[in-house]
Order: sequence, then structure tokens, then C-alpha cells
Amino acid sequence: MPWFPLSGCDRVSYLGGVQIPIFIIIQVFHCYKREAKPINWSTVIRRIILPFIVVEIGILGILLCKQETSPRDLFLSGLVGGGFGPGSYYPWIYIQMALLFPCLRIICERFGKYESLFFFVISELLEIFCSIINKPNPIYRLLGFRYIFLIWIGWIWAKEGISFNKKSIIVSLLSLLAIVYLNYIGGVKEPWLFDTDWVSHRWPCYFWTVFLFTGILCVVYKYLSDNKCINKAIKVLSSSSYEFFLIQMAYYAVVKISDFSFVGNAYIQFFIWFVFAFVISILGGVGLNKLERQYLLR
Repeated sequence: MPWFPLSGCDRVSYLGGVQIPIFIIIQVFHCYKREAKPINWSTVIRRIILPFIVVEIGILGILLCKQETSPRDLFLSGLVGGGFGPGSYYPWIYIQMALLFPCLRIICERFGKYESLFFFVISELLEIFCSIINKPNPIYRLLGFRYIFLIWIGWIWAKEGISFNKKSIIVSLLSLLAIVYLNYIGGVKEPWLFDTDWVSHRWPCYFWTVFLFTGILCVVYKYLSDNKCINKAIKVLSSSSYEFFLIQMAYYAVVKISDFSFVGNAYIQFFIWFVFAFVISILGGVGLNKLERQYLLR
């Protein structure tokens, strides 16, 4: 579909693609706020890994029942991709980030005002390195290289909070221009940026997500938080955000736009598919969160 910026599900990419960067930023924020306290790996397993495994088993069962791919190819696809569905790499990225935090925290504390330069150089060198060795997408997908820059931004959040001012707005708009340029105009130019499927998941594009996008969310929350019903709904939704992500991942893995081909108009097909994703993600996410609290997090 020649929509801008929604040209098919691949290009809902950036609007939907803010999830993983925000999850990582929040992970970094909480890690740095804990200061010297070690990561509770038992909680990570129960809160992140086990729900992911349960949902992946469900996806696998549905895909086997649909019989669109041979069981051998299906298992191989899941093994190579770290799971089924968009974003199924996140738990593996989460573990890598958790292992990196202690070392990079020391760097953030010791580099002082040069910490941003350090993370910029490291992020850009990783882009060049991946371009030179031409790392295959399945391997790149499961590695956290493209999210290293977010560790510095999470550190800024922990120290200064979310900045929503003239400077952050200008940087965010430049970042948004970079997203538009990389996705729709100039494309990715190697070796400076690695040509991969995750076009908007790289350091020039993150400022939009972590400053303007989250800043707008904060302003909206402050405006609406006085309403008790809305405030309660926001708390329920925020506590189930990871579960929304898992259910949405499952939905996109098993439900295709073509499943609504009985609707003649392609735009209406996309609209129905997208609305169903939204509703099912919320209802399923809240339900999954309740099950977790009942059976995993007691």
C-alpha cells in the first residue's frame, strides 16, 4: 500500500517500532536507579523469559495447525530467529543489555561530559563493523549492537529525567527527518550505516523516540492523570505493557492482512487487521498479566 508513512505492515515499522527501544530505555533507567544492587535473575526469568516461552509455544502450535509451512522449516525458522513474530528477539536483547549494564555504568560515571561522545563513537564503529563483515540479518537480529546507544540515553534519563524542552524538540525533529530519509528517500549508505531490516533502530533515529515521543506521552499523562478513571486505566495498561507486546507479537505472527481478503478493499483490510491487533493486544495483555501474577510472580 503506497501510504506515507504507513506503506504496509513493514512501514508501520516505525510507529510500532518504538516498543523495543522504549522497553530497553526503561530497563536501563531502572538498572541505573538501582545503583549497585545486582540484577535479580529469578525475577527476569519469571517476568520476561517464561511468559515469552509460553506465548512462543502458543504461536508454534497455531502455525503448525495452519500448515502453511512444513514443521521442519517452521522449527528451523523459529530457531534461527530466536522465536516467532516481530520482536521475538527482545528477551535475548534484554539479557545482553543486563549483562552489559555494570561495565557501561562505570564508563558513564568516569567519562563525565564525554560519555555521549563515547557512545556515539562506539555505536558508529559497530555500524561500520557490521557493514564491513556483512553480518547476516538473523545473527544481527539477536545481537544488541543497534541498541548500545540507548544505554547512554537511559543513563541521562536516570540522572536528569525526561527532557522536554526546546533543545530536545529540535534534536527529536532532526531524528524524525533521519527516519524519513533512511526509510523513504535516500536509504541506508554503507559503510556508515549498516544496511539491515531494522532501518530505524540505530543511533540517529532514537532521539525521536526517547525525547519527543515519550515527552508527549508524559505531557498527556500529566494532563489526564487527575481523572481517577483514566489514571487507573493508565496504571493497568502500563503494568501490562510487556504482555501487550507479547500478544501483539503473537497476533502479527499468526494473523496476516490476507486473512481479511474477504473484504474487497485493501485499505479496509489493513484497517480491520490493525484494529484487531490493537484490541486483542490490550485484552490479551491484561489477561496474560493477571495469569502471570497468579502463577509466576507470587
